[in-house]
Amino acid sequence: MNESKAIKIIKQEMGWESKSSTLRAFEEAIKALEEVQQYRAISTTEECRAAMGKQTAKRPRIMGNAMICPSCPRCFKSASPTYCPSCGQMIDWGNEE
Repeated sequence: MNESKAIKIIKQEMGWESKSSTLRAFEEAIKALEEVQQYRAISTTEECRAAMGKQTAKRPRIMGNAMICPSCPRCFKSASPTYCPSCGQMIDWGNEE
C-alpha cells in the first residue's frame, strides 16, 4: 500500500468518528504521509545523504603534480575549483603543507 491509498482509507474511516483522539490521530497520520510524499517527490533518502556528504569539503589526493578528487578519479592541474566538475564534491584546498 502506498501513501496515497493509505490517506484515502484513513479519510474514509474518519467519516464515522467525532472529534475524538482517534480522529486527531488520523489527521496527524495524514499530515505525516503527505510530508513523506513531498520528500519522495524531491529525491530518495540515499540521494539526499550522498548530496549532503558532498557538501563537506574533502582534501584532494596528491600524486606528483596532479591533484585528484577524493570522491571520483577526476584530476585537477591547479588548486582552483571549489567543487569537482565531475561529481560535485566540495574540495578543501586548505594550506598545502
